[in-house]
Amino acid sequence: MDAVVVEDVYKRYPKYKRYGPGTALGRAHWVMATLYRLKGRGYVEALKGVSFKVSEGEIFCIIGPNGAGKTTLMKCIGVMLIPDKGYIEVVGIDVVKNPLRAKKKITVVGSGYWAGFDWSLTLVENLILFGLMYGYSMSEARSKAKEILDVVGLSEKANDRPSKLSSGERQRLSLARGFIAETPVFLIDEPTVGLDPEGAKQVRNYIKSEFKKQGYTLIFTTHFMYEAEYLADRIAIMDRGKIIEIGSPEELKLKFIRGKVIDIKALNVYKNVLEKLRSLDVINIDYFYRFGGAEVNLKILTKKPYEILEEAIDIILSHRGSLIYADVREPTLEDVYRIIFR
Repeated sequence: MDAVVVEDVYKRYPKYKRYGPGTALGRAHWVMATLYRLKGRGYVEALKGVSFKVSEGEIFCIIGPNGAGKTTLMKCIGVMLIPDKGYIEVVGIDVVKNPLRAKKKITVVGSGYWAGFDWSLTLVENLILFGLMYGYSMSEARSKAKEILDVVGLSEKANDRPSKLSSGERQRLSLARGFIAETPVFLIDEPTVGLDPEGAKQVRNYIKSEFKKQGYTLIFTTHFMYEAEYLADRIAIMDRGKIIEIGSPEELKLKFIRGKVIDIKALNVYKNVLEKLRSLDVINIDYFYRFGGAEVNLKILTKKPYEILEEAIDIILSHRGSLIYADVREPTLEDVYRIIFR
């Protein structure tokens, strides 16, 4: 059964001129701005016919560059925005016709959502309060609050107030509030943004194990390709308001990458060397310089990895370059992303 259905969804925003400081003063500024709004200056098409389905218990990821429409789409599914056209269903409920019923089936977690906590209460007291609001008994709410704080790595700060937390710790607290809800559908906007590596690992492991165990449906966005590949059953790639590709991580890699990736780190590799490397039997070469151009990192996609590796090393060394590191590996989702958006 499908937990979330999105069919032919459109959403657009009116363009408004932004007046900078000193453009107009006092009431004149507001008169000009209002007239400009009434006159209208076209629209920004945030979503253009987006359609997909997410099965019960599936972990579904949406990736894409900034401005692709990911956040707008998440807000439409989470009943925070009304689509201009199209149909969205959550657990069999039409989110436009029955928004209140739909909201009861969804937990939305995003960056900055920690602002909704009561800062006069401790972390554990806040989570107990949310647990009671979700229908737990006092003992169940207390037990669940302590369990979740441990999962997100905040058990040692259970008796602190939110005002004492760092931005990364507040993001973890926001996740904790979402995890305590136990609704059928979760929407999480960048689950590990602002977290240190250990905190991010804890959150990813919790999502991977607990969400599958409980059968929750999760739709999340991220800019970390390894996170999408590790967590998601399927991935939708968005660009300019449309879904341009959708599939499992393995399906996407097989579709876009027929070969292996050579990683090379070297010194003193200049444009003439890069041109010679491009003349080899390769599918794609990505590179970026570090330390003012002294060091280059190369990612070479090819169907003949070991043969091309030898040739590439010979070219680099014959042009007075220095090899630091070289390896052949299987492609990742990040390689797919680079190919699509290169």
